[in-house]
Amino acid sequence: MPKRQGAPIKLLLVGGAGFIGAEITARLLKRGHAVRVLDRNIKRFPSRQILKSKNDEFEVICGNYANCKMLEKALSGVDVVIHLASSTVPQSSNLDSISDVKGNVIASLRLLQACRERGVKKIVFTSSGGTVYGISQTIPMSEDNPTNPISSYGITKLMIEKYLQLFYHLYGLDYSILRCANAYGPGQNFISGQGAVGIFMRRMIMGESIIIWGDGSIVRDYVYVDDLAEAHILAANSKRHATIVNIGSGIGTSLNNLVHTIAKAINVIPVVEYSEARKFDVPNNILKIDRAKQVFNWAPKIDLETGVELTWKALSEEMRGRNS
Repeated sequence: MPKRQGAPIKLLLVGGAGFIGAEITARLLKRGHAVRVLDRNIKRFPSRQILKSKNDEFEVICGNYANCKMLEKALSGVDVVIHLASSTVPQSSNLDSISDVKGNVIASLRLLQACRERGVKKIVFTSSGGTVYGISQTIPMSEDNPTNPISSYGITKLMIEKYLQLFYHLYGLDYSILRCANAYGPGQNFISGQGAVGIFMRRMIMGESIIIWGDGSIVRDYVYVDDLAEAHILAANSKRHATIVNIGSGIGTSLNNLVHTIAKAINVIPVVEYSEARKFDVPNNILKIDRAKQVFNWAPKIDLETGVELTWKALSEEMRGRNS
């Protein structure tokens, strides 16, 4: 990454206290970068060690990026913004599409405008490879596939992508859009309603039934958090302009096979209940990831079986720590 007068470039992670943001933050700090995190709930940080960091080049601001004054403070001295924030998930986005647009699109527009005014050089945006394409006739899906999302979540992600392209065209604000597959790994909030790996693992541990919408044949692409974090850092470092890149494993796994993989890792017999399929679930979603190799020299290193085992190991250690 280019440096100003020998100093590390300042990066702002918007919504950076989640499990993806925490991994990105830890990696950036280890590499000597100056990092600032803006998040409305810093208690989400999976790693308490990050919050306890005495690194003078690390700062955490608790606040909402939709707040203009808070955003102005957070952007001071920043060269690159990694935009991870989202106020919805695919299911909740459809319940109130107006709020979805207000909380994500309008807030992101304010962010883009503020970045332009403050002289930010680049934005790395975490989009959704799982929802922006919708139902596709071509599998795996490349970045050139038609984008026909069937959830409000996918629509708003695509709207933000389009505004990034507009700001680049009008004002030269550079961007990298990462259309990410389903993330999982240590630090994920297993209690939340997002993330099949975490939800299934928690239910198995607790002896609860796993609820699957549909017959379990839905296929998803899963990417380990370490690989996903590295892709964001490579995008922030990249000299390539105005890029849209899929970030995933390039391999599809059905929900039924996912249950089997998790059950094998933690050595339990799962109880599965099947329910009526949901209209916003894309039946088959596998990302083509060739462009990531070409543009960022990135490829996933952790396969699903290994990633699930690593996630279970981390969760087991966490549970032992709570009980000791």
